[in-house]
Amino acid sequence: MFNSVGWGELLLLLTVGIVVLGPERLPTYAADAARLLRRLRELATAATTDLREQLGPDLAALTSFAPAPTRPLPLQQPPSAAPTAQNEEPQAGSSPR
Repeated sequence: MFNSVGWGELLLLLTVGIVVLGPERLPTYAADAARLLRRLRELATAATTDLREQLGPDLAALTSFAPAPTRPLPLQQPPSAAPTAQNEEPQAGSSPR
C-alpha cells in the first residue's frame, strides 16, 4: 500500500496530524480515512467486475484497439549533426579528454 511512501514521510504525516488535529481527534480521522479508502477500493473493484461481466469477450476486442505505446523521442541531435570526438577542436583553456 505504501510502496512509494517511506518511513520518514509517514512519520512527518503523523507529526503534522498530531499538531493540526490533536492527539484526541487523530485516531477518529485516521479511521474515517481508512474507511473511505476501503470504500473507494470496493467501488473500483465492483466497477471493474461489472465492466468485465457486461463486455465479456468484447473486452478483449476493445483492448486490441488500444494504440501501442510509443517510445519517447530522444532529446539529442541526430547522429549526423552531433559533434564527435574526432572532428571537435580543443578549446583554449580546456584539457583534452
